[in-house]
Amino acid sequence: MIKNLKIRTKLLLTFSLIIVVSIIAIVINFIHLSSLSQKSVHIINIVDPAENAVFDLRNSFNVDIRAIEKYANGFADLEETEKIVHSSEAKIESDIKKIESSDLVHPEHVQSLRNILEKDEVYDEKVFDLKKSAINNSDQLIMSPDLRQALISFDLINAEVKKTIEVIIDDFKQHKKEDESEFENSINHNKLLIAGVFIASIITALLVALITALTLSASIRKVRDAALKMSKGDLSQRVPVKSRDEIGELSSAFNQMADNISKSQEDLKKNDEQLRLEKANLDQKVEELERFNRLTVGRELKMIELKKEIKALQELKNKRANSS
Repeated sequence: MIKNLKIRTKLLLTFSLIIVVSIIAIVINFIHLSSLSQKSVHIINIVDPAENAVFDLRNSFNVDIRAIEKYANGFADLEETEKIVHSSEAKIESDIKKIESSDLVHPEHVQSLRNILEKDEVYDEKVFDLKKSAINNSDQLIMSPDLRQALISFDLINAEVKKTIEVIIDDFKQHKKEDESEFENSINHNKLLIAGVFIASIITALLVALITALTLSASIRKVRDAALKMSKGDLSQRVPVKSRDEIGELSSAFNQMADNISKSQEDLKKNDEQLRLEKANLDQKVEELERFNRLTVGRELKMIELKKEIKALQELKNKRANSS
């Protein structure tokens, strides 16, 4: 079916196919870019709830520390401090559960944080007990060595808690870096894909143009070679018709012309032979006529001579008759 199409139609179909493929590739890449754009917005603007929970936990823990330190140093009463501590501990427990539900944090880091917070609660109780004991003994203005030591241990545990919280925050940062790296890789891959599609389209167009040009050139060269051989007298030359496009029509027209010339040559040969035969017949008839003419002229001459002889004899007879 393709061979029946015109060259212009073939070229239009080929280039249309290239344009359609390019448009489809561009649309797919545009959709992919839109998806990447949405993902970039998600990476930049949307924070995981667990990440917010980490920061809330750090704030609640700092509130807890300050409340206990104020109470230990005599700047806050027991009831107010317990209220703040219980509220902070409830928030901390809620935040830890949110962190545990996240896939972005290493489980061992969360477990390490929970273990340290349990130790921290032990030291919280110890500071409360020592401070209550000092208050009961009316020594609330004097910090006992045990309370001082408990506060030092309390600070050390708090430092571990803060360090573990920072490790968890680093987990989120690392995950965000991985997302950003994946996003950049996707962008680079998409750029390469778009470039590849355009390069492939250009190469395809060039190949189609080259193949078309070579096909046309080869077909026209065959017609030219056949025409040159015909001009030298070889009337048997014919061009194979392999398509129904313009080249096929040109080949068919050439073959038809060659057939007509061959037929004309054959007709000329037949006419020449017929003329030669007619000329031979005519020459024979002319020769016979000339021979007949020669015979006729010879007879007439003899008749004339006979008439002269008869006339002479008649005159001689008349003379003899007169003389006698």
